[in-house]
Amino acid sequence: MIRKIYTTLISTAFAAITLTSCSDWLNVYPSDEIKEEYLFSTGDGFRTALNGIYRKLSSFDLYGSNLTWGLVDAWGQSYNFDKTPDSGGGKAMKKIASFNFKNTELVPITDAMWNAAWNIVANCNELAQQAAIADSTLFYARELERKMILGEAIGLRAFIQFDLLRMYAPAPSSVGYGQDNRTFIPYVDEYPSYVNEHQTVTYCLEHIVADLKKAQDILLEVDKNSAMDASSRFKSSTSAEKLFLVMRGYRLNYYAVTAELARVYMYAGKTSEAYGEAMKLITVNKSKRYFKASTSESDIRDKGNMKMYNDIIFGLYSPTELVDWDQAINHSYDGSGGNEKYLALSKEMVERIYDSEEQKEDWRFVYQLEPKDDNCYRPLKYYKQSESVSYGKISNQTIPLIRMSEIYYIAAEAVFETNPNEALEYLKTVRTGRGIKSAVSGETKEIKDQAKNLREINVKQEAGSNVKQSAYADFSVREALCDKNQVYVEAVAKPASDKYLLVPSECWSERDKFWATELKIAGEDTGKETIAQYAKRKNKTCVEVSAWVGADVATQSMDYQTEADGTLVYTITFENNAKTQKLDYTCDTIVYVPGQEDQELKSSIAFTLNDQSGKSEIVRYEPEKIQTIKGTKLVLDEVEFEKSALNMNCTIKYHTTDPNAQNWNKWIKTDDSDVNFYLLDEKGNEMDSEGGYGDDSMGKGGALTEHDQYRTAELSDTLTFLVRNCMTKKVLGTVTVKMVSK
Repeated sequence: MIRKIYTTLISTAFAAITLTSCSDWLNVYPSDEIKEEYLFSTGDGFRTALNGIYRKLSSFDLYGSNLTWGLVDAWGQSYNFDKTPDSGGGKAMKKIASFNFKNTELVPITDAMWNAAWNIVANCNELAQQAAIADSTLFYARELERKMILGEAIGLRAFIQFDLLRMYAPAPSSVGYGQDNRTFIPYVDEYPSYVNEHQTVTYCLEHIVADLKKAQDILLEVDKNSAMDASSRFKSSTSAEKLFLVMRGYRLNYYAVTAELARVYMYAGKTSEAYGEAMKLITVNKSKRYFKASTSESDIRDKGNMKMYNDIIFGLYSPTELVDWDQAINHSYDGSGGNEKYLALSKEMVERIYDSEEQKEDWRFVYQLEPKDDNCYRPLKYYKQSESVSYGKISNQTIPLIRMSEIYYIAAEAVFETNPNEALEYLKTVRTGRGIKSAVSGETKEIKDQAKNLREINVKQEAGSNVKQSAYADFSVREALCDKNQVYVEAVAKPASDKYLLVPSECWSERDKFWATELKIAGEDTGKETIAQYAKRKNKTCVEVSAWVGADVATQSMDYQTEADGTLVYTITFENNAKTQKLDYTCDTIVYVPGQEDQELKSSIAFTLNDQSGKSEIVRYEPEKIQTIKGTKLVLDEVEFEKSALNMNCTIKYHTTDPNAQNWNKWIKTDDSDVNFYLLDEKGNEMDSEGGYGDDSMGKGGALTEHDQYRTAELSDTLTFLVRNCMTKKVLGTVTVKMVSK
């Protein structure tokens, strides 16, 4: 059913991003405009379709930026943005790093990323279905080529949907995982797909594994005789038709599928299965030396092998302009007085990743990071290399996605509990291959932590100072309530001194632009002052703070205001899981040291909710007369509110009068399936909904149901709903209902 869906990214720190979409976003048709009966009538057509998928994967929307060094790294707080351009992609990355997800410049970028990913899935499904029934005589290499296309299409749809799952659903390792049946994203494995039910994390992982195993079985035969040494994987001078069959490093080959399967198993917490898949690659590598987790210093320094391509099992081919940071966001000058602008890693962050010995030895530190005068480092991994040197061209056009070094990290983490010495050897293999001669610690816990952190690429930050959090702010939980639907928490941060102005992280990066009114300072007329201007006038130092509830939930809604004494009040709400009725939570807090904001002073407050579940009432409304919604064949029947102290669940019952659409499969193909209802307040403004969905079923006589959630408010005797097509955004009018019982 077409409906309002509120989907949220869960970061390792807290619930971060909310996207609003209709499920029609998943009904994405292949982008090639050639009719399928012509496209798939020749081998060239199949090749065109598959090459088009890889080309889209390498675009800026996906792995050409957003899903490699762009938005995901900004999400992960990898960068210090003090030197980053304030325009274009740089501005978008700042917004997403500060969790300002409703910013008008950011939303089109995240929407484009979401749409592009599901377009890939649709294309893969169409290609897989066509390849499964294709006549092998269409292809240059006959059955081998047909299987290659089929296996890659199945594997790629699993690959991209796994990354979507990691972004838009909680990890299996998160607290409370497996205690409920919450759903997050669909898993789509057919084309066309009209109904895309959101599924649980477990369901998605099971289908990802099943597809990867299918692809693995198909591609084993394809790649058992493929030339997989580093040079062959990324270079070839063969003819055009044969070219499609070689350079397997730029394609999802058998070994890449096996590596992805190890990655998925590790993510799912299935360490023995992850170890088994990793060992398939390690065993092959011992005898054939396909994937070298090592690169000589001269290759990097003198020959332009900045991306250490010897190690790459699977990467994407892309024109230089898509991966060159200097042409994208990491460019040198902003054009205003020659001020240098670039993505930056702070000195403190780099020192957490590389210790003093590693800074002398690790070629990634020596050659992939450029020290700057202002105590930060400019990443050079994607910096354009001269194509006159041996590996310059390969380095410029390659986007690394899976490395052999990651396989050693997975094996080390997976085998640690049973054989720490074996884990140590895998870590040594990678360290030696990166030029590190100093010994790795033999302490078993450190071995495990190194393997886990290295596999995740970015080492998680910990408190970088011994200064206590209370030197800047004292946190407490002032109120904590729940009912069977909603959790309400009021957390406060009181400044340690009146010389501090507490600024939420959501406003921090834009404190020079956001009005001080954003802080809702009681008793203060801040006029057109920015946060920074207000602080300066009051002779206060801005201190960045964060607070959130450590809950395994899809979405946390947050608001804040500042009391007269400077106390910052966070109002946090989220859906309560009625199946577990969890009452004990923690409020996680951070203070960022002024002037050294990469230093995080963390704390955690344990608290128990006051359960208000027994306090609720039902309020029913009906239209005074039959109201057919203009431009549709829909009639509103009834509205019911389940109202508690914290939340109102609104159920809208309506039906279609179209006799040709009174079954589910036919109705969802009509424009009427895109219609949604929006509650208006007494001034005619839309009330903020905290989530909504439509029942994925149709009752007798074309009966339909929509559900929405709102903050508790006084309900008048008469209510008005705006009716809008959520796809076209066309307003169809309003409908009015009157209270009939309470």
